[in-house]
Amino acid sequence: MTSLINKTSKTQTLVSACIYLVLVVTASGILIRQFDLNPAVNVMRQQDSPGLQSPETRAFEAIVPLEGHLLPITPAEQFGPDTLSDKINGKAELYLSAHFKSLKTQRFKGLNDSSWWIEIYIYDMATGENAFAVYSSQMRDDAQPIDVGQYAYRTPNALFWVHGPYYVEAIASAVSTDAVDAMEAAAQAFVKKIRVKASRVTLQTLFPPEGLEQDSIKMIPADVFGYDRFDKVLIADYQQGSHTATAFLSKRANSDEAAALADGFHAFLLNFGGIAQPPMAELPHARIVEIFDTFDIVFKRGRYLAGIHEAADLDHALALARKLDQRLTEAGDDK
Repeated sequence: MTSLINKTSKTQTLVSACIYLVLVVTASGILIRQFDLNPAVNVMRQQDSPGLQSPETRAFEAIVPLEGHLLPITPAEQFGPDTLSDKINGKAELYLSAHFKSLKTQRFKGLNDSSWWIEIYIYDMATGENAFAVYSSQMRDDAQPIDVGQYAYRTPNALFWVHGPYYVEAIASAVSTDAVDAMEAAAQAFVKKIRVKASRVTLQTLFPPEGLEQDSIKMIPADVFGYDRFDKVLIADYQQGSHTATAFLSKRANSDEAAALADGFHAFLLNFGGIAQPPMAELPHARIVEIFDTFDIVFKRGRYLAGIHEAADLDHALALARKLDQRLTEAGDDK
C-alpha cells in the first residue's frame, strides 16, 4: 500500500512539473510577442509618441519628404512591371505602354486627425515625357490647376503632379480640407527635396493657339488612333463654331521615320474603309482621307509627324493643318 502511494505521489509531482513548464513557456512567448508586433502596429504606437520612431518608420518616410505633416500607417510597398497589375488592376496597361519603371506607394494619416488617411503613389516613368503621358491621359474632368512641380492639379480629395520622370498621385479616403492641405504640403516638399532634371514637354507650344482647347492637350503613349505603330503622340482638340477637329504631332528620331509613319498611317486609314482624296494646293505634301464622314490629314515636316484627325469639315481641317505646318517649319528640328 505504501508503495502504491509513493508511486502516485511521484506521478503527480511529474505532471505538476510539466504543467508548470508549459505555463512558463507560454508566458515567455507572450512576453516576446509584446516586443515583436506587426510593423503597422508599431507605427500606430509611434503616432502616440512621435519622437520615438523606429528604424522602419524612418525608412518609410524615404518615399516622400513629410516635414511633420503626416505619419506613415503602413509599410511602403514597391511594384515593378511584372507586379504593377497587383496594385492597380485594370490600369496597368496604360503605364506599361508609357515605359513604366517602378511604383512606390504608402498610406499616411494626419498628425492630429484620424478621420481620414491618404495614399501616395510615386510612379517612376523614366522620362518627363512618359510621366506627362500618363498624367495627361488620366486627367480628371474636375481638375483645378495648382502650382506644384511641372504640371499639377487637384480634385476635392486628391492631388496629381509631375516632377521630372515622376508622376505622383495623392488620394485621400474622404473629402477634407485638412487632408488636401496635408497633401499639398507633401507635394511641395517632394518637389523641393527630390532633385530632377527639368523636362517640360515643350512640343505642346507648337499647336496653333486659335481655337485650341488648352485643357485637351494630351500625350498618348501607344496605339494612337488605333494604329499600333503610333506612339508618344501629342493631341489637342480644336473648336471653331460648329466645327471640331483633333490636331496631332510627334517628334521622331529622324525624317525617314516620320515619313514612314505618315505613309503607314495613310495606308491604315485606307485599309479601314477610308477614301483617298486628291492633294490640295494649300498643302501639297499632305495625305487626305475621308473616313466615316470625317477627314484625316497626315504629313511630315522634317522630323515631325503631324496632322488632323476626325475633322468634321475639310476646309477647317486644311486651315488648321496649314497653321500647324507653319509652326513646325518655324520651329525647325531644335524644338
